[in-house]
Amino acid sequence: DEKLVRGDAAIIFPGYYHSIWSADEKTIALNFLISRDFFFSLDQRFSLSLRDKSFVIFSGNSLDDDVEEMLQQDRINDSLSMRFKEVLFERMILKIKRSGSLRSAMTGGERREVFRIMSYLEEHSKDATLTSFARDFGITEQYASRLIHEKTGLSFSQIVRKLRMEEACRLLRKDRLSCKQIAWMVGYSSPEHFSRTFKSYY
Repeated sequence: DEKLVRGDAAIIFPGYYHSIWSADEKTIALNFLISRDFFFSLDQRFSLSLRDKSFVIFSGNSLDDDVEEMLQQDRINDSLSMRFKEVLFERMILKIKRSGSLRSAMTGGERREVFRIMSYLEEHSKDATLTSFARDFGITEQYASRLIHEKTGLSFSQIVRKLRMEEACRLLRKDRLSCKQIAWMVGYSSPEHFSRTFKSYY
């Protein structure tokens, strides 16, 4: 459960499950999504040594101007914008590499454990309970709860709710289904409870 402050930059391995919450209404976190190929290209060219990590956090960066330029290119959105953004992103990574100090990292072994937990919960999000998770992993509920929070930074119920809400969004965009149908499909027996949760979450 890492807390970032102004000037921090987290570089997260492709496919690593994560969530970002803002500490308050005045805090803004920007999430840049890049392709797996571009990620590995950056890792190799700039010697970031990220392949055996789930994430790394660098502190002490000053990237305000770079971020503003990136957002400006996003607003222009012409035939050269994407190339400009790639170059700007590379410059940001170089700045982080040169002036940022490595504060935190998660190793590959931990990544595998997170992947195992998340794979199970994604497959069983409709009907998963802490009891069934603990039983299937052959551990106690107390240890299961601690393990999930330790490895993901989230509670069991937070993860399940997130997975259900994301699936509900996918179904809303894809199919002409009623609220009642979607509620049942993502694991809620009460459409009213589903509706309240969905509105609260989004």
